[in-house]
Amino acid sequence: MDRAFTPNRWVGIVVALFVAGCGGGTIALEGTQRAPGADGSVDLGEVEGNVMARVEVRHLPPPNRVGQGLTCYVLWLRAPDGSRQSNAGVMQYDEGDRVGRVTGITPMRVFEVLITAERAANSASPGPDVVFQRRVQADD
Repeated sequence: MDRAFTPNRWVGIVVALFVAGCGGGTIALEGTQRAPGADGSVDLGEVEGNVMARVEVRHLPPPNRVGQGLTCYVLWLRAPDGSRQSNAGVMQYDEGDRVGRVTGITPMRVFEVLITAERAANSASPGPDVVFQRRVQADD
């Protein structure tokens, strides 16, 4: 029997760690002025000592309706004092259903979740078009 770690097996391991890890919880998200009808949630879990934030959103307008030239949504995980931040991933967005999903990992236990509409997926810092912003704390 082949015991290689295939992509499906890795997904299963990550999901199992997410569900079993401490620091779990679900936090509600509400859209900002840029996306007033949008809502969603952040599910927190733990993977190898880091916090995994799995974000799902609904009723989110296409990025180009938030601002001209905007093409994608990016998840940022930022220290509450703004001292550090990371582009944690580009949201997989379905324009027809107006839903999106993205997962990011951070070593921080307390942080802000920001989702911004950006011109490019590889932005080095969040732009001004914030559609979700929420401070979260992982349970210990």
